[in-house]
Amino acid sequence: MNKTEKEIIKDRINAYIKDNLSKLIDLSMEICRIPSPTGYEGEKAAFLLNRLVKSGYVEANIDEVGNVICIYNGSKGQSGKLTAVTAHIDTVFPRETDIKPQIKGNRIYAPSIIDNSVNVASLVFIIEMLGKLDIILPKGILFAFNVGEEGLGNLKGMRFIMDNRKNMIDAVVAVDGGYDTVVDKAVGSRRYSLRIKTEGGHSWKNFGRENAIVHAAKIVNKIYEIKVPENPKTTYNVGLIKGGISVNTIAQNAEILLDFRSESKECLERLVSDYEKIVCEIKTGYESSPKGKVEIESMLLGERPCGVEFNNPLPELIEKIRKEKGINTRFESGSTDANIPLSMGIPAISFGVGIGAGMHTKEEYLELDSLRTGLEILASFILELSYTGVIL
Repeated sequence: MNKTEKEIIKDRINAYIKDNLSKLIDLSMEICRIPSPTGYEGEKAAFLLNRLVKSGYVEANIDEVGNVICIYNGSKGQSGKLTAVTAHIDTVFPRETDIKPQIKGNRIYAPSIIDNSVNVASLVFIIEMLGKLDIILPKGILFAFNVGEEGLGNLKGMRFIMDNRKNMIDAVVAVDGGYDTVVDKAVGSRRYSLRIKTEGGHSWKNFGRENAIVHAAKIVNKIYEIKVPENPKTTYNVGLIKGGISVNTIAQNAEILLDFRSESKECLERLVSDYEKIVCEIKTGYESSPKGKVEIESMLLGERPCGVEFNNPLPELIEKIRKEKGINTRFESGSTDANIPLSMGIPAISFGVGIGAGMHTKEEYLELDSLRTGLEILASFILELSYTGVIL
């Protein structure tokens, strides 16, 4: 039985992956060494752009917010629509973090190796592979190495891409983390800074004055009395609390950083409303208190949207491809770059190319023998989307 064009291309791609896997490993470690904390991704973006231009992609560019964009076969396809395949280039580690990837046995150990260096390297690998194999796809692909995914980056890069190109994109693959799970539902979030200011003073001479840290503790206690549903999963967290200047000073200032999340937009709104009600009631009490002046201010730091209900065909497609590899698929909700297209009703999904652990710690590692399988799955997924398109 004669093979189809798609099957022939798939065989060529898998053979290339097998023969060149060591190049992916070397590139992953090289990318990992380049510091790129959120908001400071310029050095890594410049490296990626230079690499793509040297590989023949002279039209690759860095957009207004710092994303590296490379469109492959952009003029192909009757619909003119593109599949967006993205990988975020920012990490949670400060610039001064000494990153020296080490291979020990079957693992690469390095901060940010699986989140998201190996995935960034995999996109470069695939782009270069398509060019070297001279593969013409039925549908164009927008490859993006985007900024601002981590922490308070607020999905800046993906927001810009989707706000400016949503009419030309009909599916998004956010390549992120490992492939042991697949994210198909968006967890929305709101992050706040709650600041408290009091008169403060000397711990002995001014004993009895209002203490900002004490009020911060009271507020935290009230927040942790909020009842949230288990399904849809809804959570809150006080991630940081700081204030004061010394052990013998009544603290004038305190700040709390808060994180609210939910799989449901309605539940997230309800949780935020409960939080705002607490703040309002406490502020009202402070304003009427004769004891001393207390000021409180709540400021929104970042927001990630929840998804909307629509027919997303991508989970079924990735499940089919993974099943061919003998891999069962576990879907979960998560906060990734896929949040933005999912909030717009555009099919999106998120998964990575490796297996590892310790993400966001200095003990982060990637299992080397997982790369071939993960890369073949990603390449097959991209190939399938190019040939079959997205049917809503």
